[in-house]
Amino acid sequence: MNLQKIDMRVWYVVLVLSLFIPLMRPLGLPLSISKDAQTVYDTVEALKPGAVVIVSPSYSPGTDAEMWPQHAAIVQHLMRKKAKIIQVSLDLSSVMYAERAWQTYGPKYNMKYGEDHVIMPYKAGLDVVIAAMGRDIRALYTEDYYRTPTKDIPLMKSISGIKDVALVVDFMPGNTLVDYLRQIESPYKIPVTGGVTAVCIPTMMPYVQSGQCRGLLGGMRGGAEYELLINTPGAAIGGMDAQSLSHLVVILAIAVGNIGYLSARKKGGGGK
Repeated sequence: MNLQKIDMRVWYVVLVLSLFIPLMRPLGLPLSISKDAQTVYDTVEALKPGAVVIVSPSYSPGTDAEMWPQHAAIVQHLMRKKAKIIQVSLDLSSVMYAERAWQTYGPKYNMKYGEDHVIMPYKAGLDVVIAAMGRDIRALYTEDYYRTPTKDIPLMKSISGIKDVALVVDFMPGNTLVDYLRQIESPYKIPVTGGVTAVCIPTMMPYVQSGQCRGLLGGMRGGAEYELLINTPGAAIGGMDAQSLSHLVVILAIAVGNIGYLSARKKGGGGK
C-alpha cells in the first residue's frame, strides 16, 4: 500500500470522528488531578449538610465552553452534600446559567426550590453589589428571580446575613473572583473558591498561592478534573478527550506521511 496516496478525505473523516465521538460519549482518557482542583473539591467536600453556599455564575455565552462544565460539576457536588444554594448573577447573561443549573440538576437531587435553592435576579455593579451583599444580603435582594419576595422564601428567612454563608463559589472570565476575595473573604473571613477561564489563571495564582482563594479550576481542563473527582463524566471530559484524540490523529497523519515518503525514497520512487 502506498501510504502517500491515502485520500486526504480519509484523514478528514477520521479527524471529525475523533472530535465527535468523545463529545457525544466521553471516553475518560487518563487525566491527572491538579493540586488546585483537589483543593476546591476538598473545600466543598468539607461542608456540612445544610451549609449555605453562594454560587455566582459571572460568565456569558462567550465563555460557556470553559465555564459551564465547572459550574455544573460544582453545583452537582453541592447538591450531593445537601448544601443550601443561593445563586447570584453578576453578568447580565449569567442568570440563564443559574436557571439552567437548577432545572438540570435540582430534580435529579430532589432539591426543593425556596428551601434548598434560590436564584437571585441580576444586579448591576459588580464589586459594589458584592460589598452590598456583605452588608445585608436580604436588603440587596428583596425578591428572587421569579419575583417572589425574599421575606417569603424559607431559605432566605433562615439566614441573618453573610456570616451565615459557609462558602462562596464564583465562576469568572473577568475580575469578579478577585472582587469576592476583597469584599467577602477579607472582611468577613468567608471561604471563597471558584473557576476561571484558562487565560485568567495567571491573574489568580497569587491569591491561590497565598491561601486566600481556596484552590482554583482553570478552563475546560479544570472542569474535567472536577468531573473526575465527583465521578460524573460530562462536557469537559468529553472536550478533553476530543482534544487528545484529535491531536493523536494529527500526529498519526504526520507519522504515516513521513513513513510513506521514506519508504518511497528507499525504493527509488521518492524525491531527494
